[in-house]
Amino acid sequence: MNAATAFTGRYPIHSHPTCADWADLALTPREHQALTFIAGYISDHGFAPTLVEICDGIGAARSRGRAHALVTQLEQKKAIRRVRGQDRGIVLVDRPVDLSSISDAAIATEYARRFAGKH
Repeated sequence: MNAATAFTGRYPIHSHPTCADWADLALTPREHQALTFIAGYISDHGFAPTLVEICDGIGAARSRGRAHALVTQLEQKKAIRRVRGQDRGIVLVDRPVDLSSISDAAIATEYARRFAGKH
């Protein structure tokens, strides 16, 4: 299986538009797999996966320790950053976001959800 057809959990390696941007990070195949899963998860859900979800997504047999090590390695390579003390606190670093595919209605709904009752 080559990179164009290999699958990483639920997301094919080539599914995220920024995968080419990661070439300069010298990622191991497992780090690339984890980063692709994280990026795809964030793209699909709007928030980061938990360590258990990362394990499930990359087939790491529910080893939170292994997922934690991968996340730490990705943070050291500046692919992601973690927001300490926040659940699901993984953020992709320096990756452009294409907002053109998000509808105005979806943006308005998210804005209303986040700022409901706050004036």
